Amino acid sequence: MKRMLAVILLCGLLIMDWGCQNAAVKTDSASAQKEAAVDSQSATEQTETSVSSDVEKQEQSGHQTEDRVAAEAETPVLHIDEEKETVSIYTVIETLENCYKTKNYDLWLSLLTSAYRDHFDNAETLASEGWDATNIREFFDLLVSARRRGNIGDLEISRVEFVSDYKAYVYVILEGKEFPEPQHTFIRIGESWYKGLSTQEV
Repeated sequence: MKRMLAVILLCGLLIMDWGCQNAAVKTDSASAQKEAAVDSQSATEQTETSVSSDVEKQEQSGHQTEDRVAAEAETPVLHIDEEKETVSIYTVIETLENCYKTKNYDLWLSLLTSAYRDHFDNAETLASEGWDATNIREFFDLLVSARRRGNIGDLEISRVEFVSDYKAYVYVILEGKEFPEPQHTFIRIGESWYKGLSTQEV
C-alpha cells in the first residue's frame, strides 16, 4: 500500500513538473512572439518614418525648385550692357525735355515709338484720358504750356528698370520720394531707345 502511494505521488510530481515546463515553454513562445511583433512594428515605423522623411525631402526640393523658377521669372535675363543703355536713355530724356523748352515738335516726334504717336494722335483716346487736345500736335503744345505754367523742370531720375533687353521703365523722385509708378517707358528699336507706352509689347 505504501509502495502504491509512493508511485502515485511520484506520478503526480512528474505531471506537475511537465505542466510547469509546458507552461514555461508557452510563456517563452508568447514572449518571443510578442518581441517579434514589437520588432516588426518598430521596423514598420522606421520604414514609414524613412519614407515620410524622403517624401518631405522631395516636397521641400519641389518647393525650392518652384521658388527658384518663380524668382527667375521675376528677374529678367538681360543680354545688354545696362550701364551703357541707362546712359542712352538718360540722353533721350534730356533731349525730350529740351524739346519742351525749345518747342521743337519735329525732334520730339522723332523720339517717339509709332504706338505712342498713334495713341496720342487719336481724338477719342485723348478725350477719354482727359487731355484738352484732338491730335498729337495739340498734345505736344499742351505739354509745353503745362510745363511753362507750372514752372515744371526736369524731374530727378530715381532709377531705370529694364524689364527686357527692349523695354525699360524710368522712375522719378517726387517730393523727396520715389513715385511708385514709372514716369517714362522706353522701347529699344535697333540700337536706339524711344519713348513708348507702358502697355506696348516688344
